[in-house]
Amino acid sequence: DFARKELRERKRRENVRSFDDLLLDLYRALQEKDCTELVSRVRGQYKAVLIDEFQDTDPVQMAIFETLYGPEDFSFFRIGDPKQSIYGFRGADVFAYLDAARRVQDQFTLGENWRSSQRLITGVNALFERSIHPFVLPEIQFQPVRAGRSEADQGLSWNGTPDPSPLKLWFVKRESMGQGAKILKGKADAILPEAVARDIVSILNAGQAG
Repeated sequence: DFARKELRERKRRENVRSFDDLLLDLYRALQEKDCTELVSRVRGQYKAVLIDEFQDTDPVQMAIFETLYGPEDFSFFRIGDPKQSIYGFRGADVFAYLDAARRVQDQFTLGENWRSSQRLITGVNALFERSIHPFVLPEIQFQPVRAGRSEADQGLSWNGTPDPSPLKLWFVKRESMGQGAKILKGKADAILPEAVARDIVSILNAGQAG
């Protein structure tokens, strides 16, 4: 408690602010009863808000956005993927994301994938559609998509021959780890890079032999 209080005081005296400090300062200011002028100035400066990678939003940021633009009739667009929020990247909070999703007026989902081939997309669709709740939380559903590119402009090929199975599943043996034992993260970090490297080498050697 002493360290947190002293750190705030020393930062104030030295006029030092981090990114988190800026967020917390704004959050605290918006909690004050006399924050009307602050809200008015921010809204006057930004007529519309578009937040990309919204799945990385944490509860503090969410409270700021909602206070400034949530209650009023503003153009407030949130662009994100809740599946990515599950990992907690950059302090993301999946439940904060879902709470925001419940309170928006309209929701839209992209139906085309412009990065992957149709065969890979078909494989991913088939894999995740097998489960009712593939991401555990019922609010996060899998949305099947289609390829945005033409079939002629898709896929990985070797010496002109298309890869017949763009979606591959690997099964790593749990050697000497006991029946039913899990592969721990440290063990996986040692096994998987070498397995990927060996697979790439085998593919390259097969291509050269052909």
